[in-house]
Amino acid sequence: MKILFFDLETTGVDCTKNGIHQISGEIVIDGETKETFNLKVQPHPDAIIEKEALDVAGVTKEQIMAYPPMAEIYSQFVAMLAKHVDKFNKADKFFLAGYNNASFDNQFLREFFARNNDKYFGSWFWSNSIDVMVLASQDLLEKREGMANFKLVSVAKEYGLVVSEEKLHDANYDIYLTKSIYELITKPKDKPMSSNLNNYLFAQKLDIFKAKILDPHKIKVEKAEAIMHDTNHPWKDDEQRKAGQAQYDAYKAWLLVYQTHYDEGMKLCAQHEKFTNLLSKWYARWFDEVSNEGKQETEMMSMQADTLCEIFTEIYQELKPLGLDIKAPAALNLK
Repeated sequence: MKILFFDLETTGVDCTKNGIHQISGEIVIDGETKETFNLKVQPHPDAIIEKEALDVAGVTKEQIMAYPPMAEIYSQFVAMLAKHVDKFNKADKFFLAGYNNASFDNQFLREFFARNNDKYFGSWFWSNSIDVMVLASQDLLEKREGMANFKLVSVAKEYGLVVSEEKLHDANYDIYLTKSIYELITKPKDKPMSSNLNNYLFAQKLDIFKAKILDPHKIKVEKAEAIMHDTNHPWKDDEQRKAGQAQYDAYKAWLLVYQTHYDEGMKLCAQHEKFTNLLSKWYARWFDEVSNEGKQETEMMSMQADTLCEIFTEIYQELKPLGLDIKAPAALNLK
């Protein structure tokens, strides 16, 4: 199953009059995250820009008008979709998933395609989408009357997620909350949620490190290796060839450093998931067998909950990324 979790930030609430200025999301295939994205986009030229909408997202008109043009981001977005879906195969499409997306985000995204002269929105996405707000409505039927509202933040807190208020209304963060709620609703009861915010942010940093540092450096090493193995390479003299060999050796050494950092980061991320899974199981057992049956006083349950939070915090402190901002020496021209 292919799911595109997504969230938009817009210049207003009318998809025919307003435009998009941020598209964020996560591509999940058969339960595995394949790709994450956070695209800033300049609204289409006819878009009405409402200050109230921008204030909610914490951006200014000057900022969004400096974003890359719509056509550029559309091409980038479609190219990403094409890596995972064959739009010419009627049985191969994404489910669109979001929070209240059926009546809002889906319509803006469809309009986004239309504005880019693409009439084949349905070639990428199934007509029936996954609205996490609707799923949560059913799941929280008995608790709804005690909730002040059913906004994303309120529902996230009802499920026990730790919410960073200052990050709300950023499409990238809202996607994290939406996907977390979806996982809590749909996961088997004997399978605890496998991630939390700290692990999510850590994994994102690893993805960025791989895309911006590790993978480009691998290409650099491959090109250097091709030069060093090219018996017809036009070296000026033996000194230049030796300098090239030294640079190639340095590239390989830095690749080992980068790869080690990435591999260790992945191990820590997996270890963190293992710990959170175990703690989630413990918490679920405590909640089901102790708190719901009233075997302990509220004060004691609160104390245990605080202890759980402290343990999670302590784990995260142990799993901080290891120097991922490390930079290699500037490249030399081997030709």
